[in-house]
Amino acid sequence: MMITRRDAVASLALFAEFISPGHLAAAQGQAAPASPTAAPRPPVFTHDLPNLTMEDWEVTVSYVDYAPGRVGAAHHHAGFVLAYVLEGAVIAKISGQGEEKTYTTGQMFYEQPGATHEVSKNASQTQPAKLLAMIFAKKGSVLTTPGFAGQGRSGFRARRRVQSREIGRSEIARSEIGNVRLENVRLQKVRRSRN
Repeated sequence: MMITRRDAVASLALFAEFISPGHLAAAQGQAAPASPTAAPRPPVFTHDLPNLTMEDWEVTVSYVDYAPGRVGAAHHHAGFVLAYVLEGAVIAKISGQGEEKTYTTGQMFYEQPGATHEVSKNASQTQPAKLLAMIFAKKGSVLTTPGFAGQGRSGFRARRRVQSREIGRSEIARSEIGNVRLENVRLQKVRRSRN
């Protein structure tokens, strides 16, 4: 089955409507907030998608929990990513997209193919944050890889040393890299067991 960019965008629009506050309230048995029907809501997010064929691709949607003060290690993904902030505030810096930006509940960001998620951290030291990450990639791909995109192991090690200095040689960076590796191993085992 081939998914076109149009199909992917239509799916995301449906998904955005599903997670809207009115829909969530109705699903929980509460009355949805009254809104005038004459004024349609603006889109949550608009961004051009890469020009590529999505044959043999799939989307994997995962929750990403940020404990208060959590700082994630630099990483990159196969394909491209759309992230929706469900709770709290997240600071992100994606290579090629300028400086760090803070995204709050209800906002989205995009990671283009070949980009590195250079900064990924909770904006609060006291409140948790949560993302919904939608990773679009070829079936069977390793979804998350520690380090910077387009660099071999030596580039990864050098950047990791720089990151460790930047965050005070915190154990957080090393544990995040280990968590990403463990998650990739688990995903690969699940995929093998399905085949």
